[in-house]
Amino acid sequence: MVELMSILFVLVVIIGLIFCLFVSGKETSIENDSIDLTKEHLLDAEPNNFFEFDYDAMLENSTPAEQKISPEPHALSGKCGNSVTWCLINNHHLILEGHGETWNYNIYSEKDYYRCPTWKSQADKIQKITIGKDITDIGIAIFHDLKNLTEINFSGSIRSIPSQAFLGCSNLMSIQIPEGVTTIGSCAFGKCYSLKSILLPQSLLEIEDSAFYLCTSLTSIDLPYSLEELSNDAFSDCPNIKQLIIPITTNVDLNSLMKLSSIQKVFRK
Repeated sequence: MVELMSILFVLVVIIGLIFCLFVSGKETSIENDSIDLTKEHLLDAEPNNFFEFDYDAMLENSTPAEQKISPEPHALSGKCGNSVTWCLINNHHLILEGHGETWNYNIYSEKDYYRCPTWKSQADKIQKITIGKDITDIGIAIFHDLKNLTEINFSGSIRSIPSQAFLGCSNLMSIQIPEGVTTIGSCAFGKCYSLKSILLPQSLLEIEDSAFYLCTSLTSIDLPYSLEELSNDAFSDCPNIKQLIIPITTNVDLNSLMKLSSIQKVFRK
């Protein structure tokens, strides 16, 4: 009887050891297979490893604060609004598709804004932008510092050009803003040093502070009859503007405007 009890005790111990080893091995496997989705891991990940993550799915399930982790290294597509996506075609053509609004961005403040677009790592390659016809609003600073941008194709649905939208796009030479746009925001085209030609829509109602600040290649501007408000410093530090044609109904302080912008001649029409 004693021998039988001893044998049973040994069997119980052996079974217990086997069970412990099995559980321990499974936990180790889980730990080894886990993915670190912290900010540091995402930003430091090697490109080959980064594409193992479903970045779009992470954005769908994340809060705005978590989305500020962007940009995604070497990305060729992504999201820039709740219902707006982007893709980079032929390594230089940025296309926005979807409907509604894009997100706002701000390089100077993190409050209520995303840090930068997810295409930021490709910024130096972007030469052309096409905005889909169902996109109604582009975000603050969305295209800032695209230094090699030379062409923009707007849809007819855009309602405004927001603050800093094209700030620092230093190789942009001409812009045709579509009908339907009512406002050009502050610093929207600031530091577009190569900008020589602007075609403004008859729907335009307001041009805000420093909208064309330091557009040093501008020489002549004809503002539309629809314009109601023109900021006194809308064309500040634009020393090469020889003439500015302003509707007689536009609200503006001409003395301040000429002083701030160094404009030589202002005509009312």
